[in-house]
Amino acid sequence: QEEFFHTFNALVEDGRQVIISADKSPTDLEGMEERLRSRLGWGMVADIH
Repeated sequence: QEEFFHTFNALVEDGRQVIISADKSPTDLEGMEERLRSRLGWGMVADIH
């Protein structure tokens, strides 16, 4: 999680687009650090069926 945190920050700071897919919303991801859940919620979150 530490490496992903820093990679995510570097990409966002560089103006890059980051797309993440999961079966839950960022707030419902258990076992993930709060700082990562927070960053995953920065952008658009869509429920796709």
